[in-house]
Amino acid sequence: MVASEIVPPVAYHPMWLVAAAVAAMVAIAGLVWLIRDLRPPRQLPAGPAPSLLDLRDARARVLTAIDEIERRFARSELDLRESHLELSWLVRSFVAANSQLDARSLTAGEVRASKRAPDLADMLGRFEEPTFAEDPQAALKTSADEARAVVRRW
Repeated sequence: MVASEIVPPVAYHPMWLVAAAVAAMVAIAGLVWLIRDLRPPRQLPAGPAPSLLDLRDARARVLTAIDEIERRFARSELDLRESHLELSWLVRSFVAANSQLDARSLTAGEVRASKRAPDLADMLGRFEEPTFAEDPQAALKTSADEARAVVRRW
């Protein structure tokens, strides 16, 4: 062999380095996804079921609070919107405290989709537009009665 026939090594194209880096990232992401997918799903800790006595006491407190919201509305301390917001928060908190459904941050549609409290979902749906009522007194009376019914059925 003659020295003039020796050819220097051919350099790889830089695109191969990029392709190798992308392949490594895809492989790592696939492993992470596989490991996370194979883990058993986290279970929410099942808290102790409320006793019947606790439920009766909570129900009585909420019903009293609903009466107080009606009185405050009648004294013009709350407007229609504020009254509905307080009723909604009160019933949502009652349901969250006495069930595994944390309704405090769910929309009416999300509560309905859970299929665990259809009466609560219906009530929340009707509470969404309280400011368009023709007769505010009648609208709040109806809403308060509906909130009481949801609490009593719970």
